[in-house]
Amino acid sequence: MFRIFLFLLCWCTLYASKAQNLNFCSELKKINTIVETKHYQPKPLNDSLAKGVFGLFLDEIDERKRFFTKADIELFKKDELQIDDYIKNKTCDFTALYAQVLKQRISDSKQILELLREQPLDYSGVDSLRYNADKDYSYFKSKASVTKYWNKKVRFKILTKLVENDSVIEHISSNFTTLETSIKQKIIDNEICLLNELESSKGSIENFVNAAFLNAFLKYQDPNSIYLSNSDKNLFEESVSNSQLSFGIKTIKKKNGDIIIANIVPGSSAFKHGGFEINDVIISLKSTKASLDTYCTSNETVTSFINDGNIKSMAFKIKKQSGQIKTLKLTKSKVNIEGNSITGYLLEGDHTIGYINIPSFYTDLESLNGLGVSNDVAKQIYKLQRAKIAGLIIDLRFNGGGSMKEAADLSGMFIDRGPVAISKVRDIENYTIRDPNRGTIFTKPIIILVDQFSASASEFFASAMQDYNVAIIIGSTTHGKATSQIILPVGTSNPLVL
Repeated sequence: MFRIFLFLLCWCTLYASKAQNLNFCSELKKINTIVETKHYQPKPLNDSLAKGVFGLFLDEIDERKRFFTKADIELFKKDELQIDDYIKNKTCDFTALYAQVLKQRISDSKQILELLREQPLDYSGVDSLRYNADKDYSYFKSKASVTKYWNKKVRFKILTKLVENDSVIEHISSNFTTLETSIKQKIIDNEICLLNELESSKGSIENFVNAAFLNAFLKYQDPNSIYLSNSDKNLFEESVSNSQLSFGIKTIKKKNGDIIIANIVPGSSAFKHGGFEINDVIISLKSTKASLDTYCTSNETVTSFINDGNIKSMAFKIKKQSGQIKTLKLTKSKVNIEGNSITGYLLEGDHTIGYINIPSFYTDLESLNGLGVSNDVAKQIYKLQRAKIAGLIIDLRFNGGGSMKEAADLSGMFIDRGPVAISKVRDIENYTIRDPNRGTIFTKPIIILVDQFSASASEFFASAMQDYNVAIIIGSTTHGKATSQIILPVGTSNPLVL
C-alpha cells in the first residue's frame, strides 16, 4: 500500500571563511565525517571515488570547457586517483593548483579580448558553431584554439546584436563598418565583465574552487546532497519558510550591467525606510564584515551578499533615477515571504469547486511546532466550505517540495487516522510516519494537479492521497525524488531536520 521510502541523505551547510586553506581543510574533514556517519549509504574512499569526484570537480569549475587546455588537464591528472588519499590524509592544499591555473586562464582570456578591441575582425569565409547543449565539449588544444574561440564568439555576438537591432539585411550591409565598430566595444566590455564576475564568485577564485570541490564530493555521493555557503543556506531557508529576516530588497541585473532594485517587500525595512525606490541602481554594499562593489558583479553574488545570515545591518550606496547618489543604512527585520503564501479561489460552473495552489511546503523554521502550509491550507478550506463547494482542486504543479513535516501534517488532514509513509534511516529500524489525529477536514471529491516539477514533499503528499483513495492525481509524471534531506550546519550542535 505504501510506496514511498524516505532515505535521509546529508544536505550540508558550511560557512565561508577567511583563512581559505585551513578552513577548507576543516570543512572537508567535517563533511567527510558527516557523510561517513549520517549518509544513508556512503561510498567508500577509494580510487573509484577519486576518479568520480575528479571528473565532477572539473565539470564544476569549467563546465563548458572554455578555460582549461588539454595540457592543463594532463597536469591535473596526477590527482585523478589520489583524491581519496588526500581526504584520508587531510591533505587539503591540492585545490590551490586548480585555482591558480583557472585564475591564469581567465586572465589569458581577458588579454585576448583586449587585443581583439584593436584588431579588425574577419567575417569572410565559413565558420561553424555548436548549438547542442548536451554535446561533450573538448578542452582547448593550444593557446591558438583559445584565441580562435574568443574571436569566433565575439564575431557571433556582434552579428547577433546587429540582427536584433535591425532585421533588414540591406541596412546592416550598407552600414556594417560603422555599426560593427560601435557594437564591438560593448560586446567585449560585457565579456570581460562576465569574466570579472567569475573571478569574484564566492568572494575569490580560491573560494569558488574549494566550494566546487566540496560540491563535487557530495554530488558523487548522491544527486541531492549539496554544499551551501552561509548566504546559500539563508536563501534555501527562505524557499521553505513563511517568514525571514531580510532587508526586503530584490535585485536584478540590467543589460547595461547595472544592478537595480526590482522589488521592495511591503512591511520590510527597505519599505519602511522610504528612501528606496524600484529602479534605484545599487553601486555598492558595505557591512561591518565586508564590502561589495557591484560593477561587473553578477546578480547572484549581490543576492548572496545581501542575504548573508551573518550580516544584520548594511549600508546601501545607491544612484537615484535623478542621478543623485545616496548612502542609506538598513537593518534586517522579519518579513513574510509572499511567494510561499497559498491562494484559494472559487471556480463557478455547474458546480462550485474550490481551488488551492500550494507553491511549496513551507514551514516555520524557528519553532518545532511552527505553523506552515498545512495550517494555511486548513484556513483556506474552511473559507471555501462556506460557499458549499462540491469538490476541491489542489494544485501542486511547479511545487519542488519543502518540509516533510508539513507534508505529513497535510496528509493527515485528509485521512481519519493511520500511517502516511515509511522513513528508512541508516542504522535505524524503519520508522512509520503516522497521522495521530482522528477526523478529516474535507471528505468530498479531490483532484491533485502535478507535473514534472512536482517533487519531494509534493510527491509524498500526492502518493499518500492516492494510496488512501482520497484524491485523483492528474498531470504528467512527477520528478521522482524518493529522498528527504537534513541540513547539518557544520560547527553547530543543532542541525535542522526537514
